[in-house]
Amino acid sequence: MIRFLFREQILIPLLIFIIVSVSAIPIFTHLLKTPSNTYYSMVSNYVPDYYQYISHMKDGADGKILMTFRSSPDNFQRKPVYLFYTLAGFFISKTGIDLFIGFFLIKIVLSFIKFTVVYFLIYKLFPKLTGLRILSFFFILLSTPFYKLQPLQIYYPTITSIDSFVRVLFIPHDLAASTALILAVIFFNQWLK
Repeated sequence: MIRFLFREQILIPLLIFIIVSVSAIPIFTHLLKTPSNTYYSMVSNYVPDYYQYISHMKDGADGKILMTFRSSPDNFQRKPVYLFYTLAGFFISKTGIDLFIGFFLIKIVLSFIKFTVVYFLIYKLFPKLTGLRILSFFFILLSTPFYKLQPLQIYYPTITSIDSFVRVLFIPHDLAASTALILAVIFFNQWLK
């Protein structure tokens, strides 16, 4: 049984599932503590940004895919820029899922995709060394960025990149961008061979 669990095809998805689940614990804890007759919006990271993303998703849910900023005093014509959240809102609304829950689900799905792509990159780097791949992936799951060396939270307390568990379920567009960057590295490496 233990040997079966340490097979790469079982262990890697299991590690991803565990790290994403651990990262979601605070959301579920707050959800359980929400008083009756109230709504927990699952807000995370920087609160004003969170509600702005939900606002853009609401535009998409209403069929307004082109962007404008409601908080601007100027009346801008809608433009085809920064469509990530309007398109997400459009597609989530077609499923009938609440936008707040949809935002959370996007974070979960993109976290799984990101860590799968990270493992694929590790696989490309160490094609014959299974043990080294698993160890490398484990260290990446628990690593923190360079901010840890210089505690920026003292100066800017809304930075959440310090805690590696908080970073797992991070901002959806950040997860998508880092996934796309890793895929570009893999693709261009293959292309240059």
